[in-house]
Amino acid sequence: MYSEGLNRFPGGSRVFADARVDHDLAAAFFFAFSRTEYALKAAGWAKSGRYGEAQPDWDGLVGNFGARIFKDAEAGELTGAVAYLEANPPQQQAWNGNLLSWRPRPARPNDTRSRILIDHVKTIRNNLFHGGKELRDHALAERDSALLNAGMTVLRHVISLDPEVANAFSATGTGRPVA
Repeated sequence: MYSEGLNRFPGGSRVFADARVDHDLAAAFFFAFSRTEYALKAAGWAKSGRYGEAQPDWDGLVGNFGARIFKDAEAGELTGAVAYLEANPPQQQAWNGNLLSWRPRPARPNDTRSRILIDHVKTIRNNLFHGGKELRDHALAERDSALLNAGMTVLRHVISLDPEVANAFSATGTGRPVA
């Protein structure tokens, strides 16, 4: 079966073999993040990358909406997500001599609260996509779930800020060919 082949790798290992990983939440975050980036580009929030590739223009979006990203953050689910990410930001994996370690993401000059929030969500995606999570104890799995849930909440809010982004997000997965 094809789906079984996705879970088998050399040596009989399985993708996400540890039961402490919430497979559905991880997959939902991956899909939501990728669809959000597609929707940003489709709605005109796009820029050219170093080699001319289309990239989502997160900076342009943040610059346009600024503090409005937090307009509903005074009550409800978004408040909790923002508070969690600000109090418990995702860390970056770093190379320290010949050891991998975790460190806070270095701040950039003139980072705004909105920019930092979006960067937290992008760091969650990078950490999940590029791996490196060590599941030595249950507390880490709980933190990962909390970060993924907070990131999903922020993504839903970002999508809602621009009707064109929301429309493009809803239109994905409708059978369009993948190049």
